[in-house]
Amino acid sequence: MFGPRWFGRGWAVWFWLAAAWPLLAEVPKNARPEKDSLQAILDRIHNHASGDAWQQPGWKDDAIQAYLDKLVAAISVAGEIKDLKVPVRLADVKPPDPAARIRLFREEGQLIVGKDVKIRSASRSIILADGSVELQSSPEDCIIIARHAVVGSTITRRCLIIAGTYVEASIDGEPGNVASGSIILCPGTARVRSAYGSIILSRDPRIDSCTGALFVNSEVKGRDRGGSRSVMAPSISLEPMAAHPLCSKIEVLGVVSMPPPPPAPGPGGLPPPPRLDRSNLIASGLVFRLDGRRHVAGVNEPVVDDAGNPVPALSGWQLAFVADSLAVFRNGEADAVLRIETK
Repeated sequence: MFGPRWFGRGWAVWFWLAAAWPLLAEVPKNARPEKDSLQAILDRIHNHASGDAWQQPGWKDDAIQAYLDKLVAAISVAGEIKDLKVPVRLADVKPPDPAARIRLFREEGQLIVGKDVKIRSASRSIILADGSVELQSSPEDCIIIARHAVVGSTITRRCLIIAGTYVEASIDGEPGNVASGSIILCPGTARVRSAYGSIILSRDPRIDSCTGALFVNSEVKGRDRGGSRSVMAPSISLEPMAAHPLCSKIEVLGVVSMPPPPPAPGPGGLPPPPRLDRSNLIASGLVFRLDGRRHVAGVNEPVVDDAGNPVPALSGWQLAFVADSLAVFRNGEADAVLRIETK
């Protein structure tokens, strides 16, 4: 995912050269999905994210819980893994205090339902996103479900991660402890640099190296350092989501990234400026070509061309989410999702 970058306009704008290809999707409006399918679960999350019922005491969704239990049970049988279970249950989590509600986790046992969510310091929590989830730190024993993507160069441990389009993590599990791996399900691409005891269910698993990993409905991928295997579980569907027509018209030229804002000064005065490298740059915009013309889009800002004029072909659309590997344009209920591949 790390492509060339160069200094651009502004005081610290970097472009990561990329080329994109479309993968997903808008909220379905026609055929009703099977009630225990991933699409049905994503549709339930879409409805929950549109309201605030999930913030009421005692809220739960039996259909989502049943889907997760059935999924884990099928993996347990196929992989002959005793005592495999979901890391946390809906009955065990609750919304954060509304007075301090921010999308940065600092305590365990939280429930967050929303559109695009950022996670930091999460443990034994459940995150249900009708968009994408950005991992800013290392979640443990969490359930993370996103309609589009779960992304972040971070470490995940003992999580259940489900995304409709794309999953990306630097390291899953811990060396020497195959019981620390996560269950990762994605009908699109699941990219993990190092997997220790991970359970991967993906049509396109991209694993650099693995130890004691279980690949469900696919062959072992990447460099196996020992103990990895492949099993079949016909009852688990990995059908890809439908693509929005807009995706085929957009060619991504680069991701605009900027350093994080400087921390507030402490008692000793101003802190030193942050070191600029790819580990702390924040994706904030997209450069792309549409109908032969170059455009720039900032997150939640109007889409304009080089002259600063609105783009008629994208009237009503905004860039809702961008990361190094994925961008989402949104227009009301419709989402056009572009996966970004490094040349």
